[in-house]
Amino acid sequence: MTTLQASAWRNAAARLLRPHTCLDPMRREFKSELEPNEVVEPDLLDIRRSDVLLVEYGIPNRPYLGTTAEMMYAKMLGKPIVVFYGVHREISTHPWMQYLATKQLETLPEACRWIKEMLP
Repeated sequence: MTTLQASAWRNAAARLLRPHTCLDPMRREFKSELEPNEVVEPDLLDIRRSDVLLVEYGIPNRPYLGTTAEMMYAKMLGKPIVVFYGVHREISTHPWMQYLATKQLETLPEACRWIKEMLP
């Protein structure tokens, strides 16, 4: 997924989730010379500061390594995890996805609607 694609769905989510605040990891500047902890630690801080984790899992054959690690971290913190998977429907039956995800939905608008109903 390109930076532009990653930002696009997050920007759409921010619009759909108003008046709630979204913490977008794409707001940080990613440089190739960053140490791994300089990438990971700010993401983990965002998860600790969040009420819910919204996850895009819709691209077949994408590794999603960081995304899955973030989901596990959020699960360990007791945070709700809402996943939208688009055409990647088969992921919804994977045991790890079923374990980690609080709610799985097909589209971003459905996921945002569910979050808005869940949050005060």
